[in-house]
Amino acid sequence: MTRAADERLADPDWLREQYVERDLTSYEIAELCDCTPSTVSRWLQKHGVDTGQTSLVAEARAADVDPFERVGGDD
Repeated sequence: MTRAADERLADPDWLREQYVERDLTSYEIAELCDCTPSTVSRWLQKHGVDTGQTSLVAEARAADVDPFERVGGDD
């Protein structure tokens, strides 16, 4: 990651603009900043930006479903 990318991600206004207002994904922002999507996600979390994403496992647990149970398909 370049120094400029680090400075952009560290700027909560810039990052919020990209993610919320321009509706870019963490993958697209990562391409802009020459870093990984997980780095972008960490910065989003650090700045308190609501990503509105929950893992499939968390959703399954909330629905009281075994997230690892196979549904349909051949055994």
